[in-house]
Amino acid sequence: MNREHWQQINQIFHEAQGYKSSERKAFLEKACAGDEELLREVHKLLASHEKAGDFLESPAMAVAAKAIASRKDVSSAKPEPKRVFITITQGPRKGKIFVLLEQKIVVFGRANDCFEIMPEDDPTVGRHHFALEVNPPTVGVRDLGSLNGTYVNGHRIGGRRGEEDPRQPKRRANKLILLHEGDVIKAGDTMFRISLEAPVLCTGCGESVNLYTAGAKNNSVRQKVFCEDCWEQLRRESKEFVRSVEAMASVRSICTVCDKEVATEAGPWKLGEFICERCRSKMVKNKNLLQKLLNTTSSSGRPDWKCALKDYDIRKHLGTGRLGPVYLARGKKDRRQVAVKVIFSSTVQDPGTVAQYNSMLEDIRGMRHPNLLEPVDYGSAGGAFYCVTEYCDSGNISHLLAKRRGKLGLHEALPIMEQALAGLAFIHQEGLFHGNLKPGNILLAGADGSWNVRIADFGLPGIFRELGLGGLIASEDPAALAYTPPELLTGAGIAGPLTDVWSIAAIFYHMLTGCIPHERKREVDPFASLIEPVIVPSAERTPDIVPEVANLLDDFLKLNQHQRPQNAGEMLERLRKIQVRVVRLTLAR
Repeated sequence: MNREHWQQINQIFHEAQGYKSSERKAFLEKACAGDEELLREVHKLLASHEKAGDFLESPAMAVAAKAIASRKDVSSAKPEPKRVFITITQGPRKGKIFVLLEQKIVVFGRANDCFEIMPEDDPTVGRHHFALEVNPPTVGVRDLGSLNGTYVNGHRIGGRRGEEDPRQPKRRANKLILLHEGDVIKAGDTMFRISLEAPVLCTGCGESVNLYTAGAKNNSVRQKVFCEDCWEQLRRESKEFVRSVEAMASVRSICTVCDKEVATEAGPWKLGEFICERCRSKMVKNKNLLQKLLNTTSSSGRPDWKCALKDYDIRKHLGTGRLGPVYLARGKKDRRQVAVKVIFSSTVQDPGTVAQYNSMLEDIRGMRHPNLLEPVDYGSAGGAFYCVTEYCDSGNISHLLAKRRGKLGLHEALPIMEQALAGLAFIHQEGLFHGNLKPGNILLAGADGSWNVRIADFGLPGIFRELGLGGLIASEDPAALAYTPPELLTGAGIAGPLTDVWSIAAIFYHMLTGCIPHERKREVDPFASLIEPVIVPSAERTPDIVPEVANLLDDFLKLNQHQRPQNAGEMLERLRKIQVRVVRLTLAR
């Protein structure tokens, strides 16, 4: 069977699952167009799939439950959090293990502010040698301009090239390299092994099972995972189970868009919706390709592809942020303009995860404030999640800064600052935080100079962190992280209201001075300069800034997070205290 024939069988097989039994026959006859061999192959695959389904969906997994039901009550069991393990396998600290449970960036090197301080007597290791960006179970590595480079499975990234100037590696912005289970990193004489853990509950007994090791041993079928005991019990006691496993093993993971095999990219699950990296990149700016995917969802009839986006026409690409591309769209019925953010999952999209995403978005949808972007709709389609919101026709702070030649006057900036803090204070009062504040997420509506401010992307970064779907936060352009607090870039802090305080203060600093708060060092990799920052006082950037405002910004941007305001409510209170005097001083000038 050639590749094209298999792709045709696989496509029809997937689409047929969305039809009721009474409608499936007519669909198959039309789809196979008289090709008896094609029809026969699809029928065989469907029959094997249904047998496996019947077996796996049998009450309480009778075969497994009979053997182990007494071991644990699984009704209230919940899986443990996803984790990344980093084990030192060679070097003076051999055997040391780091366990990372949350999204953060951690730096390795000889400097005292590193997450792991490497041996001082190893001259081949830099002060800040490499960084790991972690969002369990996803992890990536970036060389930080080291002279000797960082090795991943024996391949060097970064470092000096040939006879070039030894300072050149520091000036080069190195790309983030995604890591996989079992990958080995080497810096100097020290080696680190990466292990990924995504605990799920065994379908039979409810014990915690690592999805990655279970997938490697083929202890998973149709997005159901079994521990070693249950798996062996099933194999011993049921020939039907063995036949079902063999049948399901023939079903390959393919990209929803191009039909390319994606077993390596998609991770341990055999089945589920997934878009390959190449198609994700193409879709970012190709609205026609995205529209084709969304239109396909409305005609396939598949129950897990209920997609409200078929009711919108994608008009143009507005930009791309950390989470994904944003498009301008228009409703086919009401002609209303909306913004559509599409977020491509870094793992296979299974029905349980989709349900969790929808439930969490529904909670956020109920939170309304004049300075938060109004959500309209949300959902998922073929390996991508989406969120539809109101469209702000005046752009964002980045656009406004470009129009004003780099910075704003205080009379224009103050109302924007007050409204943005009011929206963020509401989020903090609800016991939540944003986690992805930057100029592109502070949107503007209304007339020029009389702006209505909306904070965008609220809740989405946290949802994707919790579900383990969003990959990594670092952009290929490290300068995009200029609004991320230094403590998050070094792994010394935890995301929360205190980190939001620093991020929004960095935005205000940029609005009023035309610069980011960090001192830029030309001879240093931009990412490396962010992890050991020197914050330039705002009065040095803009000598004519009102002293009260300069003092406020400098206090908000303290590197010691405990010296900052504790939340946006405190920031708003302090801003309002000086606002009247500042306006008078501004008018007097």
